[in-house]
Amino acid sequence: MAHFFFNFQPLNTNLYYRLAQEIRRDNKSVALSTLNYERLLEISFLGAGVNLTIGDPAVNNIELNLPHGCCHLFCDAVRGQAGAINFAGMDVQINGEVRIISDAQEFQQRVLNDAFPPVMCYFEPQKRATAGNNFLVDQRERLRQLTQSVERIIVIGVKIREHDAHIWDHIADAPGRFIYCSGSGERAVFDAWVQARRAGKNNSFIDGFWSNRYAEVYNWV
Repeated sequence: MAHFFFNFQPLNTNLYYRLAQEIRRDNKSVALSTLNYERLLEISFLGAGVNLTIGDPAVNNIELNLPHGCCHLFCDAVRGQAGAINFAGMDVQINGEVRIISDAQEFQQRVLNDAFPPVMCYFEPQKRATAGNNFLVDQRERLRQLTQSVERIIVIGVKIREHDAHIWDHIADAPGRFIYCSGSGERAVFDAWVQARRAGKNNSFIDGFWSNRYAEVYNWV
């Protein structure tokens, strides 16, 4: 899966690239969080000349939050030769320093030769991970801190799933305005969730996909 996601390369006409250009032009103060495993957001922003930092941002950098990990993050605490180690993924965890590998050749060598996977949580309700679970826990705590401190939270194309408490509990508790952009099929779910978890707070629903409602979404940034 990591190899599959690593190879995705965005065009400079995509919405991430446009967003990066406009944030840079308007000198916006933002933080970004993605649940996806590919690097499209990171590559697009760097291509537009916008520096991203995982963790507390440096001056003139934008923070990138990765609560589910990413295909090019690797934990260097333990290494093992591929094929020489057998383990059940859900029963083993390794923690330690996490490193970004963006070079394609180095990434290929690591994916093919290391028994331990990149820092990516499994696609299951508990979002467990074999490698770098401490990093993921820290990223989720950082997401909580961000949601508590920002004026507006804009969520694009993420289904509201109550069992993903590490995302939706934080948004439910957040004092800022919540803006949710999704297709019209999600309106009923949004209304019910807001009534149950964010009643009395500022909430907005943007009916439509980001590609069609980009300008309206950006007005909230």
